Amino acid sequence: MSRFDAYLLEAVSRGKVLSLEDAQILLAKNCKQSVAAYKADRRVFRGMHNSNNYMYVDPKKGTRRSVGDMPNYYTFILSNDKSWSAYPKRTKSLICTTNLIDTQSYGSSYVVFFYDGAKIGVVPDGDIWFAWKSEFFSIKGMVNGISMVFNEAYGPESGNSVSYKYDKTFKEFKDACKKVDEKAKGNVDFIEKINMRLRIGTAFEYKGNFYKMLVNIFSPKKFKLLRIKDISTSATNEVWSDSEAILIGAGQNVAEIIGV
Repeated sequence: MSRFDAYLLEAVSRGKVLSLEDAQILLAKNCKQSVAAYKADRRVFRGMHNSNNYMYVDPKKGTRRSVGDMPNYYTFILSNDKSWSAYPKRTKSLICTTNLIDTQSYGSSYVVFFYDGAKIGVVPDGDIWFAWKSEFFSIKGMVNGISMVFNEAYGPESGNSVSYKYDKTFKEFKDACKKVDEKAKGNVDFIEKINMRLRIGTAFEYKGNFYKMLVNIFSPKKFKLLRIKDISTSATNEVWSDSEAILIGAGQNVAEIIGV
């Protein structure tokens, strides 16, 4: 599955098509803060493979995974670890951007109006794949290294292929981390393999709790948790929220629809 195809699957069964009249009623009732933010040029956008002009989406009704062939490790951490507890769960969120142009490669562009009170996670980059770039070269390099460590921890006796990622569920991911710790006890050679696999632009050194070390890497320290009125569009940032939302096609006269 390509990254584009996986991105499109996020929206399946999470929304419904609206008429213009219904969209305006819901916007007036539920999206006052987003409408005010739009008028103040604080805008959020999303690209989707869809031709409808008006949509309602509730991201909590579906479960998203990391896109493409990317293992789901960092998404599990962002959605389940206590260090991220204040943020919307990535697995139950709508992934958006502050830059309209960035939506164009994902299909039709939409303006997103979150329901009032929405909490919005803000990535310190235009794409979460590069959010921790000062720590290592890319998420892709790190998660590929994690996959190799997991396969080396289980070994051929597991019956899984070398490409098995142990990321079907959060429990499976946590169990794989525990398996790494079990194999690492007194195993100097395996510990060196762990360090070698994960030294991707950072001085990674295994110290006995693999899951905790991954949590420290995928940390929220450079992220922000904001309300729509505080979103800045002076830079391009990926953002996400588990809030219900009304989406209006960017080709529509949005200003007229919301009464600007």
